[in-house]
Formats: sequence, C-alpha cells, structure tokens
Amino acid sequence: MKILMSSHHKRNINSGASGTVERIGLHLQAFGNDVDFIFWDDFKYFFKNPNISLLFEFPQKLYKHINKKDYDIIDVRGSVGYLLGKKPHPGKYIFRNGGLDTRFWKDYYLEQMRLGFADYSFKFRWGMKKTNQHEYSAIKGCDGVIVMSNEDKDFIENEMGIKGKEISVIPGGIENYPDSCKNFISRKRDIAVIGWWGYIKGYPYIIEALKNLIKTFPGLKITFFGFNPEIPEFKSNVAGDLLNHLEVKFGLTNRELLEALGDHKILLVPSLFEGFGKVVPEGMAMGNIIIATEVGAAKDLIKDGINGVLIRKRNSNDIVEKVTYVLNNPDKFQELSLNAREFIKDYTWKNISLKTVQFYERIIKLNK
Repeated sequence: MKILMSSHHKRNINSGASGTVERIGLHLQAFGNDVDFIFWDDFKYFFKNPNISLLFEFPQKLYKHINKKDYDIIDVRGSVGYLLGKKPHPGKYIFRNGGLDTRFWKDYYLEQMRLGFADYSFKFRWGMKKTNQHEYSAIKGCDGVIVMSNEDKDFIENEMGIKGKEISVIPGGIENYPDSCKNFISRKRDIAVIGWWGYIKGYPYIIEALKNLIKTFPGLKITFFGFNPEIPEFKSNVAGDLLNHLEVKFGLTNRELLEALGDHKILLVPSLFEGFGKVVPEGMAMGNIIIATEVGAAKDLIKDGINGVLIRKRNSNDIVEKVTYVLNNPDKFQELSLNAREFIKDYTWKNISLKTVQFYERIIKLNK
C-alpha cells in the first residue's frame, strides 16, 4: 500500500502525538508498505501566529501535497485533515486522533470555567470553535476513524451524533516489551511523575499530596520527568523540604525513560484530561504501580486493585491515601506489579501497527 501519515506536531519520535504516528509508520514500512510522512516542520508558514497556521495554512498545504501522489491510504492525525472530508482526494481518508479536541473542550476547558478555575479569551474560544468545526467536518467526511480510547469512540457516536462510521479503537503501545524488570520491593525510588508542567496534568494536586507524604515518609524519593526545572512555574510551586526529596529529569529518549521507570515503585498519573496517555502502558510494562485518574488510557487499561489503582480527579487526599497504602504494603503489590506487566505485554507498537493495517484493508474493501 501507498500510505501517507501526517501529524500537525513537530516530528519527535519520543513524543506522544507525532511519536505515535512515526512509530506506526516505521512499522508499516517494515511490513513492506510505501509510507510517506508529513509533520508540522515539513512546511514553511506565512503567519507568525502558529494557531492561525494550524487552522488554515497547514490544512491547505497538506491537501495540496496529498494530491501530488496516488495514495491508497491518507492517515491524518487531528482536525487538520478537514479539507479531505469536503474535497476530492486520492485513496481512503483515515481520521486519526489521540484525544478529540471537541471532547477536550467539553471535559476540560468547560469544566475549568464551571469550577471557576479559569476563564478564556474571546480569541481562544473562537479558535476552539473553529477547531471543533474542522474536527466535525473531518470525521463526518472521512472513510474511517482510528481513536486511542473508548472515550473518544463513545463521544463521536453519542455526543457528536456521528453514527455509522467505521471506528477502530487502537491504543498506544510500547516499543519493546522488557523480558524482565526489577522486583517491585527492591526498587530504590518511590514515585515517578511524567509530563510537561501544567494544570491539566494535575500538578497542583500532586504538589499538595507530596508535601503531606514527605511528612509520613521522611526518606521518600520522587522523580519528575519531562520538563526543565528552571521553568518559573516549577520554581514558584516547589520549594522547601520537598526539593530535598526530588529529582527532575528531562530530554530523555524513550528507552532511557523506561529504564528509569524500572527503578521506581509508583507511577503517579492524576491527570484532569488525557487523550490517551502513553505513560500508562509504558509504566505497566516496567511493573510500576500505576496510580491514575480514570481518564484516557487508564480508563481502558487499569482494572482497579488488579493491575493498577484508580483515584478521583482533583483530589490530593486520595493521592495521599493510595500512595501511603502502596508504600506501607509492598508485599501485597508485588502481584499487582506482575499483573500489570502480564496485561500489557501484547501492546507493542508492532502489534498496534498490525491492527492498523488490518483496519486499512477493511476500509479499502468496504469502500471499493
């Protein structure tokens, strides 16, 4: 098959968005397919504001590029493929997403406003409205949909009211499932947190919980992964004794990150919203006890008390309670650690890519 895979993010194989597209595409190439890639940084833009370019320039440039080659499959991440839903194009158009923008608006932004935690400018709301319109057009006009969670599938059908589409839920994966990892009890560090610094990742609740936990566990060892500790948001929120318990690491490759996770007991993921959250399957593969809110990957993959632990959103007390129980009862959680590894062992990028090819073939067959 001749396949185009595209993401409106900068090319970075270690990221969640463009990394998913690139990893799947590379496996598709290994299967013998002819695969082209288009990422954000493959084009030059007239507008200085990247949000305007995202809404209008990138979709136009992508559409022009697509019509230069006779593709069998055009797999585009996000709403930027909306012109394919309206205009003629070669091959079959697959709308792919790792978290619907429309669901993001409803489940996070509107909730933030309802709770009085944030307000958003007219310009921002206008941009989100256009994005949501583009997303609707893209899904409505595509030949098939790939989403990474059942939340997105249900949202398309029940909230957006788009019925009758071929939708496949294909989650994110892990590059190489480790044959073995450290015994849960023997791990030297206690808690890992992964993700850029932001409210959506639950950092206010993480910090509040950790300040209480270090009072109970004076030797607690914590690692934050994924942002530069020199950013002002970190410096203004983390100070005092907590800094003595904390390491911050960034710029790691995916392999380096997984190796580091293998030395931690708990992976804490108290996000307020996730499209998927690839750290969940990665942490499960490394035998971490995942303590996570029931969003994105955690909602589909975590069976509470069996292969992970679920917590309530926006609740630092729940974080403290669950972390305390895990750390005070390591023998009970050795089995849970093994359960997590067993559950996730088939979620490799190779297997994810095989499911992707099978979906492509089904779409081609249905739309002949």
